[in-house]
Amino acid sequence: MMISRHNPPDAPPVARYSQVVRVDLGIAALLFVSGLVAVNGDGELVGRDDLAAQAGQVFANLRAVLASEGAGLEHVVKRTTFLRDGGDPAVLRRLDPFDDSALPSATGVVVKALFHPDWLVEVEAVAVVPTA
Repeated sequence: MMISRHNPPDAPPVARYSQVVRVDLGIAALLFVSGLVAVNGDGELVGRDDLAAQAGQVFANLRAVLASEGAGLEHVVKRTTFLRDGGDPAVLRRLDPFDDSALPSATGVVVKALFHPDWLVEVEAVAVVPTA
């Protein structure tokens, strides 16, 4: 078993952690994707008061982190979404990038606040990527 940690430039971390931790298990690798927020490649928040804009950036960051490990949305097996209180879940459902043929298990949590007061949504994921 080998563990590697990665921070792709398209989804910069906003604190001291790895955006993705890869655990190689031989025939497959597990990808543990940290909570992603609406920060672009320049480290700037996208859509300060706009849930749709933030969600779009979060999903772009998720795609970028997965791609950096040779994976895509179809490899995600578990997704957790944290929505700040007052946000409209219908906005997230409308922008959901997952194909109906590869829907992950999912948990949605409404929270009073996220780590930064301007963040409206955060998404973390677990993916499985075949290696053989």
